[in-house]
Amino acid sequence: MFRYLALTVGPPKTIYDLRKIDGAIRISCRECKRKTLLDREEFIMRRGIGESSDWGVICRELRCPQCASHDVKVQIEAFGQGLRELRRRRAAMITIELALHILKRALFSGSRPSVPVEAVRLALRALHPHLQDRSVLAGYWADYTAADPKPWGNSPIKYYEDMVARLLKRGYSVPAELRAGIWPSA
Repeated sequence: MFRYLALTVGPPKTIYDLRKIDGAIRISCRECKRKTLLDREEFIMRRGIGESSDWGVICRELRCPQCASHDVKVQIEAFGQGLRELRRRRAAMITIELALHILKRALFSGSRPSVPVEAVRLALRALHPHLQDRSVLAGYWADYTAADPKPWGNSPIKYYEDMVARLLKRGYSVPAELRAGIWPSA
């Protein structure tokens, strides 16, 4: 069922055991034949707050990112953290996470003086290559730069939620604390 390519003695007990072997995860779907290589930290980050970290449970619950099939094969790539594909994906994930932290902090009218306008503009610009949709970013910016922000008035929160949902739909991992209260649309 599983193939372990490393110096591990049997399957890992928890997802955090992958850190001991500097492992990456390869998911192969048997139905659509898609192969996905995931960074270990990205894989850990995909788990929601309160979800199980037991390796057996994770392998049973895992679905194909493309066709949502449960018929997947999970392989551990030992010492796979130096692969070029993972380094590129890791850089994108760090950029997305930092941009979302800035935008979430800037959501509330009371924190607007503490978040510089340049930081919000840079965060929106950093997300553009990953979202490929200018309308959501422009909507966030229009609501953020409102002349007199009121707690009950227009808030860019719906645009933020839309950004997170679109990133998840495009296959990017968003940390659980940044998507709290965000429900993916079917």
